[in-house]
Parts: sequence; structure tokens; C-alpha cells
Amino acid sequence: DHDDDDDDRLLGSSMAPLPSPSSHDHKYQGEKGLDHVSGMANLPGAYGQVVIGSAGSGKSTYCHAMRRYLEKCNRDVAIINMDPGNDRIPYECEVDVMELVSLNEVMETMGLGPNGAMIFCMEYIEVNLDWLRAKLSRLKGKYLLFDFPGQLELFIHHDSCAKILDTMINVWEIKLCAVNLLDSHVARTASSFILALSLTLATMLNLALPHLNFLSKIDNLNRWNESLPHKMDTY
Repeated sequence: DHDDDDDDRLLGSSMAPLPSPSSHDHKYQGEKGLDHVSGMANLPGAYGQVVIGSAGSGKSTYCHAMRRYLEKCNRDVAIINMDPGNDRIPYECEVDVMELVSLNEVMETMGLGPNGAMIFCMEYIEVNLDWLRAKLSRLKGKYLLFDFPGQLELFIHHDSCAKILDTMINVWEIKLCAVNLLDSHVARTASSFILALSLTLATMLNLALPHLNFLSKIDNLNRWNESLPHKMDTY
């Protein structure tokens, strides 16, 4: 339970009222200059990547580098920060979910730890998809990069992210694939690599998206004078 006054202090006048984690009664009411979602066309023909992976695997760095690459290929690109706790973004993003809800403010106001607050935030985004849809409506014609949080439970056994992506694909008609980054250190031992594969499989089953898995930060192995126990083809 929480006090309604705390909700107002958390989100301020520019943000939607904060619901309880299980509530679906509080909906984003739109903002000046944006039409309500129900009156908008979908985004048929829009394509994008859902960038996921464990914390520290290099998701934001990947988004930044992918943007530079696509721009050199004359593609019009937009990055959407879907991480309410990522307050040090290394790129300029067209949509920042922290404008809707902030992990630190949820932790402070709701008295939750980082993992519980992150689940709360993703449920809040799910409840207020109108806000996200309104923002994306400004990005027609752009290739979309969605930079998601690194908490694995969001993709393995919690369903808010899966529901958000399902809405994007089946309602908004955005064609998406998942890009899953695995820190190359998971390949140093058989046990850590098998664990990473198991978590990846669970993510693939839960999200049900076309899925690409990459070993990231492979250059760090040489920097630290380490090597993988097998040839790269094995992985």
C-alpha cells in the first residue's frame, strides 16, 4: 500500500499518476501536441531491434555503434531507451522512458529495492503504453533500436516486457527481432556457457521473437591475456 501524495511527488505534473504494481486503472491521458493512441494509425512497415542482455553486456554501446553504422548506410535511425534506470546514456535518444517513470524515484517513493522497482517500472510502462505509442508515432520512417534493461528476470519469467513487445508487433505492426548480447566471459568455462545458453533459451521462448545471440566484448579477452577454451566456431 502507498499514499497517493507520494505518487504526486514521484511523477510530478508532467507524468501519469503512479498505479500500484497490480493496478490497470491508471492510464496515461496524453500530453500537449500528441493525439490519443486510439486515434492513431499503426506503424506498418516499421522495423527495429530489441536489444537485450545481462547488465554490463554492452547493450547501450551496441545501440550507439549500430546507430553510427546505419547512419553511414544512409538509414534514418531512432533509439528508444526502455531502461528506466539508465540515467547515463552514451547516445542521444529520440524517446526516453525515464520521462514517464524513473527507477530511482520509484525506489525512493515506494520503498522498493532495485529489482522490485524495475519490475514495477516495466509494469507501469505496460499500463501506460499510450505514452510510448504517442512517442513512436513521431518516428515514422525510422529504423528503431529499443535499448531494454539488463535484469534477466524481466525476460525469463516476468511477462510485462513480453506483453509490451507483443503489442508492438501484433497491434502497432512493428517488425522486430531480438538482439541478445552475452558477455564473452560466459564462454570461459563450460558451466557458465551452459548456464548462459539456458537463460537465453528461456528468453527466446518467453519473447517469441526472431532472435540473434552475440558474444560481446570479445576484444577484452586479448586485453586481459585470456583466451576461450575452444575455437570461436564452437560457440
